[in-house]
Amino acid sequence: MAGKGRCCPVTLDSASDSSGTTCTFDEACVCANSSHVRELVNVSLEGQPCYACEPERLPACTEASDQCTPEACECGNSMTHVRQNATTVDGALCFYCEPRNGSWQFGRNEAIVVGILILMLVLWISGRRHATSARSTLRLPRRQGDRHRAIRVQQEPLRFYEEILLTVGDAFDALVDGAWSLVAWTWTKRGEPTSHNIYSIISPISRSFHQTFLGIWPWSWQRLGARQGQHNLVEALLKSRVEANAADPHGGSALLRAVESGGVQARPTIEALLTAKANPCQDNGAGESALASASSNGPAELLKALLAAAVHVPSPAALSAALAAAAAKGNRATAEILLDAGAPAANAPLHSWVGHADVGMVRHLAEKRANVNLAQGDDGETPLTRASRLSPEESAEQLVQLLCDLRADVNQPTSKALTPLAAASRAGAAKVVRRLLECKASVQPEGSSISPLVAASTAGSVLAAGLLLEAKAVPETADAAGRRPLGCAAATGNLKLCRLLLGTRADPNQRSRAGETSQGPGAAALAIAVSAGHKALVEELLAARADPEEVSERGQSPLMLAAALSRRDLCEELLAASAQPDGIDPEGKSALVLAAGAGCLPVCEVLLEARADLAQRTVAGACALDSAAANGHQVLLDARADLASVGPAGRTPAEVADFAGHASLAEMLRR
Repeated sequence: MAGKGRCCPVTLDSASDSSGTTCTFDEACVCANSSHVRELVNVSLEGQPCYACEPERLPACTEASDQCTPEACECGNSMTHVRQNATTVDGALCFYCEPRNGSWQFGRNEAIVVGILILMLVLWISGRRHATSARSTLRLPRRQGDRHRAIRVQQEPLRFYEEILLTVGDAFDALVDGAWSLVAWTWTKRGEPTSHNIYSIISPISRSFHQTFLGIWPWSWQRLGARQGQHNLVEALLKSRVEANAADPHGGSALLRAVESGGVQARPTIEALLTAKANPCQDNGAGESALASASSNGPAELLKALLAAAVHVPSPAALSAALAAAAAKGNRATAEILLDAGAPAANAPLHSWVGHADVGMVRHLAEKRANVNLAQGDDGETPLTRASRLSPEESAEQLVQLLCDLRADVNQPTSKALTPLAAASRAGAAKVVRRLLECKASVQPEGSSISPLVAASTAGSVLAAGLLLEAKAVPETADAAGRRPLGCAAATGNLKLCRLLLGTRADPNQRSRAGETSQGPGAAALAIAVSAGHKALVEELLAARADPEEVSERGQSPLMLAAALSRRDLCEELLAASAQPDGIDPEGKSALVLAAGAGCLPVCEVLLEARADLAQRTVAGACALDSAAANGHQVLLDARADLASVGPAGRTPAEVADFAGHASLAEMLRR
């Protein structure tokens, strides 16, 4: 221990001074250098303090984002942080430290990561093996009569991560082979030729690497081999007794993945799997199999190979699923192969072929006794209903005629109660409507969710509606949803169609729902036309003696609807047709209250000229001036309204404006 007055040792970066001591227990020691300060640097096991001299440093600045240090300071780590100036709330200078460039810096950890990446890149480049035949001639699998034919394909190169995995495996194999050679050479030099025993011990290490890898990821051989078309890897795995029909976590087999990867490009892989007796009909639980995938995407030669190599004859269910997959993609070539292979045509997906507008395939399936009335899809749509709504109209007409000739039921509805005639009417396909009517389709089908005439009116098709009216469709009949043709036509604003319906004596005052999901009692055609803002149609309905007082679903008259829309022209037409200016809705609002609330001076003037009651109040006690004041409008200041009248909550119009935040208007109302 140092005596009294001895100098304190100076701490160095090596944590030891030249004398071998790092600190002293002498509390009276002093620093020989005036630029150093004595600091408590350690405590002994007995609890004695130990002192040393350190260079005098500024205190560390705070690193908090919302704080600063009011005295001179420095950053604890100047490599990662930089000091910044700031001011306190009273203007005093302070300091804080913030990370340099988002706190990232290239250090030891980063260097290690970069080194690993460089090593992996070197291994990849040094161990990279190109395919022996990047563009090779691959013989198609066994086919009768065309063994001389061949296909040239471009084999897909390995992806980067696959190259890494294979390179690591090759490096491990090389290491094992080198170790075996070294040990064998050593034993040979000693005169003890036991290389065979050494090989039997060391060689399994290489195989265990692959087996361990496959044990951890049992589906990796499918994704890296079958899906990527790496037939060499697949063949090696099959030789190591990997099950050919093993499924990955998604239920897919290696054969399914190979077929999905591109068919012809994966032909060597597919051949290897078929040779190992892989089952092309194996289902992954979601209705997908190699047979279905080949039927969907082709080519036809691949499907033939799968059918020829199947260990067991594909079941009717498997063939039906494959036929449905071919129909979904419109693959006619594979569908014909499946039909020749015995796929049942009774429940063939005729609906899908109609969707592809394939008249030839529809006829071919019908010749094999396919059910032309089989409902399919989520909506339970029949082939005839699907054909009725096809585009272009010429293809739809041809298919409809073919299905009618095959005696399809022209009135069979879907699960949503939509008939073929209603589907064609909704699509506005007049030619298809004419063809269905010639096939005796009913214009008023029972149990239909939407009548054909309503569907044509909703689509705004004058030609289709005209054909239906000629076939004695009743224009006043509502469908199951309460919709009527005139109300639906008024919603579209189709003046010509409305004239056609009015010419057949459609009642303009019948209430109708107009939308697909409309609720409530509905409204008359005049209220619907006013709400849509169709002036010419409003004039046409008024000329047909539509009642201007027939209210909407919310109990508002056409005049109230026009006033709320600020449509002066419509208000003038309705007032000329004897509409009452003081009518009210269930809330007691008149047309003047609605117009004042909207701030439309022209409409207010028209209503006042028609002697609308300026003092009329709503159920809540508000008059037109209160409505204008609450919305900040000055429309009724010159209308001689009572500015001192008391409205809702005992407030005058000025107080209503002031309460709503319209101070300038409130001041004007107080003058």
